[in-house]
Amino acid sequence: MIFCWQFIFLCGFLLHKLSLRTLHVLSIIIIIMNEQNVQSVLLIGSGSIAAGNIAGLTSKLCENFRASVRVVLTSAATKFTSVEFIKYAGGALEVFTDQSTQQMSDFPNHIALPAQSDLTIVYPATADFIGKMANGLGTDLASTIMLYADQNIIVVPSMNVEMWRNKFVQKNVRALQDEGIHMIEPNDGMAPSVDEIVVQVQKYLSQKFKIYQQI
Repeated sequence: MIFCWQFIFLCGFLLHKLSLRTLHVLSIIIIIMNEQNVQSVLLIGSGSIAAGNIAGLTSKLCENFRASVRVVLTSAATKFTSVEFIKYAGGALEVFTDQSTQQMSDFPNHIALPAQSDLTIVYPATADFIGKMANGLGTDLASTIMLYADQNIIVVPSMNVEMWRNKFVQKNVRALQDEGIHMIEPNDGMAPSVDEIVVQVQKYLSQKFKIYQQI
């Protein structure tokens, strides 16, 4: 007990000696270290042909960030890939669909999944799913999750080039960007390769937490 009080006194003395600016710098460094260390990624997949690459992206995220990756598939996405393939070939910690019965916690999955994730990636993001996000529509597990997720969101669109150029789609894209959602824009409508997405995610994280250079 005596040692405990001595330790508390010592900590108080040291904190008193540190300037407010030093404390501020230390707090920023701690925040940066925590946020750059992405430990849990939530990957949302909607119904594009690019959904066939979800397992590959899951594997790359696990490998490059050493993070646990949970995947949520829309019903349309399951037409291009499967829960089993993503789990066993991609290494996903868990895979959820609208038919899933497993629960993350006492809270509903649409709250627990984003709350326990450091980063949310929507890949592939169809015109339909982008429209739901931009207009606050929650019609299934995946879109309802996006109503709760509010930070560190990356969207990777994938669709026909004419659909991508559609003025209403572009309006929805701008609406998401205005809300701080990062968009990895497609090449003529098609999503970038899995390797390029990983590179862009790394750049996003580096840029987002570059605040320490301004101290």
